[in-house]
Amino acid sequence: MNQPIKLKSADFKHSKKFIEKINKPCLVAKIRNSDLFGIAAQYMKETRTDPACKIYLVGKDSKTVSKWQREKLDWLFVEKGIVEAVKQAMSAMESEAGKEFYLGHDDKEILEIKKHGLGSYLRMDTILIDELAKTVIMEADSELPMLHEHGVTIFQRKGRWRGGDGDEWIDYLRKYDDSDEREDKERDAKLANWKKVFPMPSPDSPLEKDFTPLCGTWCYDKSKSAEFLKKRGFKAAAIKKAISAATKGDLKWRFSKNPNHFASILQGYVIDGHIGIFERRGCFYSLRKTPEYGGLPYSIWCDGQMFTFVGSDRVYTKK
Repeated sequence: MNQPIKLKSADFKHSKKFIEKINKPCLVAKIRNSDLFGIAAQYMKETRTDPACKIYLVGKDSKTVSKWQREKLDWLFVEKGIVEAVKQAMSAMESEAGKEFYLGHDDKEILEIKKHGLGSYLRMDTILIDELAKTVIMEADSELPMLHEHGVTIFQRKGRWRGGDGDEWIDYLRKYDDSDEREDKERDAKLANWKKVFPMPSPDSPLEKDFTPLCGTWCYDKSKSAEFLKKRGFKAAAIKKAISAATKGDLKWRFSKNPNHFASILQGYVIDGHIGIFERRGCFYSLRKTPEYGGLPYSIWCDGQMFTFVGSDRVYTKK
């Protein structure tokens, strides 16, 4: 059995992110699964590996181990409380699932698993000690089908350690994960930048049904695209990269009336569809394919000489 682990402050490194993608300063250290007092023993034996396990400390001070965090670290790794936590959590998972828990395993296999304990079949990936939420939560996985299918989360609820699937881990991270919000802000900023070059019509502009200016075949225009990217503040390297991506394949767009028709043509291959809904205000076109062609909406800016999708880096001119 492993000796107690006394993690020192020096073992932790400051990080601007935790779980690699979430912008929350923290402290992080790394141990091996072989340090975890028999947890993962069967996993390591069967896979012949000794995976790393990351320990994250989240708190008000992201550069110092607090008293509360130290107490949790000592309980887990000096008093070996992690063994009891895993045992309670696995017992709860087994009890809640009932007979279905071991579906697919014969009696001999079940006896072997119970002999070693479910915890020994885990691979502990992450241990997160969160002083702000006053909680300790762990993420694990396993080669056993009933544990691997949805992942394993070990957490406390009402003073007891519980075992759940990966959704428990995702729900916990969601309160810190602002990636969706950041993406929305980046998208809004990009659109605002685009609108400086391709101004949108006033809401008071008359609504029209004629889209004659859009009709015809449109080809990607490298020089026009570069011109407008420059106006939007793109640097030379970014312009070159955008044009390189756009010129892979010979993409054209074709619009026609009677019936209202919309097609993309890539290297001679035509993907077409009928336009079911169409509106125009000035240079702004809003259209939607009919349901049998997917019903997808499109927003387009076109002045009769140039055409681009709203927010796009690509400009097309008539052939």
